[in-house]
Amino acid sequence: MRTAATRKRRKRTVQDPPPAPTAQKKAADKNGLAAHLPPQHSLGNFSLAGRTQTAQAGENHGTAISLEGLTRYEFADADYEMPHSALSQGSDCEGCEGRDCVTINAPVNITYRVTTTVTLPSASDYPDLSDCERANVQNAIDTVLAPHEQEHVDSVTPYNGTETVTFSGTHCRSDIPDLVDEMVEAREATRQAAARARSDALDPFNFTIDPSEGCEETPEEEEAPEETPEEGKAPEEGEAPEEAPPEQAPEEAPPEQAPEEAPPAPTPEPPSEAPAP
Repeated sequence: MRTAATRKRRKRTVQDPPPAPTAQKKAADKNGLAAHLPPQHSLGNFSLAGRTQTAQAGENHGTAISLEGLTRYEFADADYEMPHSALSQGSDCEGCEGRDCVTINAPVNITYRVTTTVTLPSASDYPDLSDCERANVQNAIDTVLAPHEQEHVDSVTPYNGTETVTFSGTHCRSDIPDLVDEMVEAREATRQAAARARSDALDPFNFTIDPSEGCEETPEEEEAPEETPEEGKAPEEGEAPEEAPPEQAPEEAPPEQAPEEAPPAPTPEPPSEAPAP
């Protein structure tokens, strides 16, 4: 019969953490580890290079400017005129009978008018811009924004004009003015809706400009002043001493002129013989 052996659990005591290694020991352990590793597995030296993508640059007035124009158009009430037209006796009119029920077939001349007003910004609205930037803004207004607003004008001006339509039917005489008015208003509404649709089709029109484009000034390179060697200044280390200017040779004295030849000395006369005693 096998008896089960009992195993006592070893009593454990909480130990303090080992002291942190000193810097000298860390260096020794590092050198010892590197000595047992191939050179390509060295654990020293770590470098990192990169560039963040959050850099922002710009000048105070270098941001884009949104330019917006406005074209207003106002439709005037249509004018119409129906000349004298012959009436004939009608029948089966609602609300009237006899001579008040008439049949009419008459032309109606209608005149339509619309007025437009265009508002454009100006470069003077941006006083903080430089002269070059204001010129860019004004050029954009003149060449891009103004032509777009002119397209709006051109889209609604076809509303202007005249047309002649025929009013006909059997009605009570007293109802004819209101019926003609309703006919003109209906044609007016259709004409105005067509003009609005042509204008709305041109938008949205988003236009922005960077006024600083092409206005970067290239600083002129200043010419470095010529350095004048200072007298008595010792040459710096590694700098060759300045050569002294060559001494000028003294001016040669003009050659001495040979003295003029003296006149020949007179030949002495022979002594006269003395008389004998």
